[in-house]
Amino acid sequence: MILSGFKYMQTDPGDTRFNNYILEHIHLSIKNNFKNFFSPNFFYPNKNSLFYSDPQIFYYPFYGIFRFLGFQYDTSFQLFMIFSTILNFFLSFYLFHLIDKQKPFFNSFGALIFSSANMKVSQMGHQQLHPNFYILLSFISFYFIYKNYKENSKKTKIFIFIFLFSIIFQLWSGFYNFYSLFLYISFLVLFLFLLKRKEIFEFIKKYYLFLILSFLLFIILIFPYYKATRKIYKDTGKWQIIEVYSMLPQIKSYFYMGEENLIYGKIKLFNPPPTSHEQRLSLGFITTILLLISIYFLRKNFLIKLNLFVILSFFLLTIFIPPKFTLWKIIYEILPGANALRAITRLNLILLLPISYILLTFLKKIKEKFSIFLCLLIIFEQANKTHYYDKFKIRKDVETIVEIVKRNKLPFYYSPLFGSDYFWKYQIDAMWASLLSGVPTINGYSGKYPKDWGLYENKILKEGDWLKIYSNLKYWFGDYGFLWIQTIPENKPFLYSDFTILGEKLHYFIDRVSNVSWKEYKNPIKIKKEKEIFISGWAKDLRFSTEKTKLYIKINDYTFKLNYGIKREDVAKVYGEDYIFSGFEGRIDSKYLNEKGNSISFLVVCSNKYISYKKTPLIFDLQNEKN
Repeated sequence: MILSGFKYMQTDPGDTRFNNYILEHIHLSIKNNFKNFFSPNFFYPNKNSLFYSDPQIFYYPFYGIFRFLGFQYDTSFQLFMIFSTILNFFLSFYLFHLIDKQKPFFNSFGALIFSSANMKVSQMGHQQLHPNFYILLSFISFYFIYKNYKENSKKTKIFIFIFLFSIIFQLWSGFYNFYSLFLYISFLVLFLFLLKRKEIFEFIKKYYLFLILSFLLFIILIFPYYKATRKIYKDTGKWQIIEVYSMLPQIKSYFYMGEENLIYGKIKLFNPPPTSHEQRLSLGFITTILLLISIYFLRKNFLIKLNLFVILSFFLLTIFIPPKFTLWKIIYEILPGANALRAITRLNLILLLPISYILLTFLKKIKEKFSIFLCLLIIFEQANKTHYYDKFKIRKDVETIVEIVKRNKLPFYYSPLFGSDYFWKYQIDAMWASLLSGVPTINGYSGKYPKDWGLYENKILKEGDWLKIYSNLKYWFGDYGFLWIQTIPENKPFLYSDFTILGEKLHYFIDRVSNVSWKEYKNPIKIKKEKEIFISGWAKDLRFSTEKTKLYIKINDYTFKLNYGIKREDVAKVYGEDYIFSGFEGRIDSKYLNEKGNSISFLVVCSNKYISYKKTPLIFDLQNEKN
């Protein structure tokens, strides 16, 4: 990313751009007096869309600073990723330094492993998991509370507040990181209670009133989040346990580093676990062996023992043994919020903190030269490459849609024809076009989807896809006006159609046809049969004989009745051709048109280049029966 001069963005144009979108939405909302703060304009007309995934509200300051300095949204996100890594490093170094100030080199080594280990870099595409500021602040606060509660009440109360707000800020930023922190702190307190019961009771007795007030404040500050997410999950439903099984860690997950690891990526000793991109939990062969040795030699160290209990608790609760055994099912059923989690493997990222501490503590106790050598081996094992994409190409893709949307300013749905990328790339293209134009989109991408939305797959590869999307759009959006935008790959000719029924809303889309020649008509064309008006556009395919000529009729208002594959000799005659045309047929009752006093316009643009909007279109006006 840095070596490319920030041309390339890590990792893929999916979740990376989604997380960037959330932060940019917050930025633009703040600049606009917090307008629609909790309701980004995707999944329109749904509200509170921010809570379909991690809201990232308190990550925003570390992104917003770069936006206010004048950097573009995607460059700001790149800087945010770099800054997050640096801040993770320094805060974890500070935590390790508080615990043991000797040999700071090894504290920095531990901080490097925590912030850049293979299992963390493997999740780089889920940037909502990457900032660990609030997790680290909570542990730093926990340390100071434990160190000061006997002698310094004022300082202890301050750090209780910092601890409290660190957890709250994490909840309002990323739910997976919050839940892993919640479980970790819960296990930590439980084992402290079992091992240091007298001290725990002494702490509670001394600060019970302050703890009660802090707890009440915590409930008050998280209640709006609970209320908003409860409404979302009431609509979308919880994750079914069968959906969670594939994203629970298996035994082999702890030996799997992923194909992107530079050392072990090409070594295949076993088949990767299901959803392998989420299962890269291995530390590497050397690091794992060294960790086990470290635990054995440090087994009498209280802090090591305490963190070992936490690590084992995470392991036992989340491990999945096929076909269906897992203790997580108990947590899923009884613990609040657990059924909102699907990728349980992500909870294990927090274990890098105790693992790093165990390793650095052991390395401090052996010969320094050998320790440094082992540090280099461990770092070597973590070497990982990530995917990347050209952010300038992505900008161009988005700007194409923005140009259409800004001219019409209606809620829109975007579905490309013959797109070669993943569907989510196009969904997020539409979301960014909506964000940059200020026009809502029916498209969307997130951790959860609205009930009855049904527009997840938005690529059109065959006529059946077009009809399915048409049906789902009609079901989702009802009789409100919107734009349906369809684009085509580069260097493919296309048909641009725009039907307008005056007095109603505008609908249009872009569609693809084969290599064509166009016959232009200066006079209005109308075909009348009984009480129906047939609206037609046509194109001749030059690659085939005239018998293969096709009729392309596109319906943009869902008051039309849609029929497919109808051959129309009368249509061919009106166009002055002897061929039989086949294709889509749009019908609307002429009596309806006359009663409403409406008219219909038909636009055609012919081009052999990728979308050129500067051409002057030919317009057919169908005013009324007198024409």
